[in-house]
Amino acid sequence: MTLEPVAQAGQTQLFRIPLPTPWGDPVYPCLLLDADCAVLIDTGCQTEASRSALLGALDRLLGSRKLDAIVMTHAHQDHYGGLDAVQPRDRAPVLCWTGARDYYETYPKKILERPRLLGALCDRLGVEGKHREQVVSGFDSVALHSAEVPIARTVEGGEKLRFGDLELIAHHHPGHHQHTLVLEIPALG
Repeated sequence: MTLEPVAQAGQTQLFRIPLPTPWGDPVYPCLLLDADCAVLIDTGCQTEASRSALLGALDRLLGSRKLDAIVMTHAHQDHYGGLDAVQPRDRAPVLCWTGARDYYETYPKKILERPRLLGALCDRLGVEGKHREQVVSGFDSVALHSAEVPIARTVEGGEKLRFGDLELIAHHHPGHHQHTLVLEIPALG
């Protein structure tokens, strides 16, 4: 895998790290680097292939440097499933939007609520039999392979985040997911 910056200004570089997913299309965590700081934005899937590729990319791009922070953009498994692989490497603080903290910190419990909620939806819509089973099944397996995410700090929409000379501006943009943070990097325009 070639790892070239997708944006660069002075010593600030942004790398998109392509990681495999079970459904074929890659997911792209990003690494923001400057001379003194390294910030990872998202961590990819919880699959072994995704985790291995992420750790390999971080080793190539960072060497012995450690991450200064990990910022989670939203609570979908293909964006934070690799966190438990990165955490032991760097022990970097994890940041997320303020309203997402409870979700991340109680994820296995949250995922186990879904069959009940989806079952109630199926009942209202008249979905029965094998179709109902497809909608409400599999969450126990996902919960077993998931861990609570320790959030060090939450972020408000409009907040400026500083990591050494790096500045990011966090914007809360619900749409794709209710917890979505979009990060503006002024140094890169």
